[in-house]
Amino acid sequence: VVFVLVVGDRIDPTTAAWWFGCVMAVAVMLWALLQRPALMLRPTQPKVSWSAMGAHACSGLVWGLLPWLDLGAAGEYRWITLCFMFALSAGAMSGVTGITPLTAGVLTPMWLLGSVAFFLMGDGVVAIACLVFLGLVVNDTRTTGKLLVELVRLRITSATAASRAEWEANHDPLTSLPNR
Repeated sequence: VVFVLVVGDRIDPTTAAWWFGCVMAVAVMLWALLQRPALMLRPTQPKVSWSAMGAHACSGLVWGLLPWLDLGAAGEYRWITLCFMFALSAGAMSGVTGITPLTAGVLTPMWLLGSVAFFLMGDGVVAIACLVFLGLVVNDTRTTGKLLVELVRLRITSATAASRAEWEANHDPLTSLPNR
């Protein structure tokens, strides 16, 4: 929305209205998910639901359309578009756990659509840079997830070992009665 306000005078009003309508539709989908948290997870598994993934993918598609708004304007504000895309990426990846499947669902279509638009504008280097950034994000998804799981496992293991050592120090191993 801020993007359209910044460069709104250079975008065809009909195109801007359609894009804004898409943004509002995605906002309503995400709001509905927040109102009904049960829709966020699959009923039988602790995984993200298809409705949540779909809403986030739609969000990525909407944000990936930003560079496409610039195609008719001869690329006048492609750098503003790129800054917005990086700002959205930084916001999505700044969580405690790093990137999650939901943020990947936003960033993947956004950067794929963006790279195609930059390529069509004649910015092949920027298009390749977008794909390289997307590759780094995808790699970060795998690495961060493994690191987080390993940190949680290490914390649980060390807490269990400390608790067991304390119990063994204060109890008789044969009778399990407390020491005097």
